Amino acid sequence: MGEENGLGALVDRFAVDGARRVRIAAVLLVVGLVTTVLFVVLAIPAYANSVTGDDVVPSVGLGAGVGLLLLGGWQGWLSLARRGESFQLHEGGLVHSYSGREVRAVRWDDVADITDHAKDTALARLLGGDVNCRIKPTGGKAVVITGLVDGAEHLVSAVRRAVEDRPPHPRA
Repeated sequence: MGEENGLGALVDRFAVDGARRVRIAAVLLVVGLVTTVLFVVLAIPAYANSVTGDDVVPSVGLGAGVGLLLLGGWQGWLSLARRGESFQLHEGGLVHSYSGREVRAVRWDDVADITDHAKDTALARLLGGDVNCRIKPTGGKAVVITGLVDGAEHLVSAVRRAVEDRPPHPRA
């Protein structure tokens, strides 16, 4: 896969844990549904008597429930749309693929920026946010590596080393 796009030999392959993504989606959807129903029930009497201002807590809880439903739906959609998602580390770049096709290939020379948005909390680790590295090429869409990738820390470290070790661009 790498030779035809000029990225050189394959160094390593990193798969996304699709089963974990499905479990995360299921938990978020169930907790979101329960939270939404609970706070709808609490909101009805609070809104009926809105003169007292008791509608703040049910409103926040309702918003949290809907937010969880949206996050769960997003993860569920990703688990269906990105079956077989993986990252292939090549000598000359990175390939992101899913559903049996190459989606993005980024040459090390084309990397404009690498940013890290990881959070070191129990919730982030549970949801795969403990690793969140965004690789922005000079043109095109960014490639994002999250904690759902098996060996994500190793992959991010290898990408950073490869980009730092690239030869400088010749100036014309």
